Amino acid sequence: MRKLLLVLFVLMLPALAHAETYLNLDKIALDSSFQQRVQYAITATAQAVYSEAVVSPPSSYLTRHIFAIRVLGGGYNLQAIVLAVMANPAVAAEASFIAGGTFGIPDADISSALSAAFNGLAGY
Repeated sequence: MRKLLLVLFVLMLPALAHAETYLNLDKIALDSSFQQRVQYAITATAQAVYSEAVVSPPSSYLTRHIFAIRVLGGGYNLQAIVLAVMANPAVAAEASFIAGGTFGIPDADISSALSAAFNGLAGY
């Protein structure tokens, strides 16, 4: 049993060493190139939501649709959206302040985090 735990611990070391602090995650969120990537992704997500078919009952659809219109018109808080992306467990786990540039965060993961957070950001 001890050997198994030791093996598991050794296998987890790279993941543990890779985890960023909240301070470094915030520094990534404040980076202008990362913000531009998130801005593009939220615009693409909003376009997809805006194009959704009307559903019944319309309560959730209407909330999402209104927020999509706000995003497409530029009426949203980019910093709040960037922080929602950084708070996504998958994004936070792969983020690397040392990596610079993309910070080790693929565009697909930014889009996935925004899709997962869209209802909450819309207030639904």
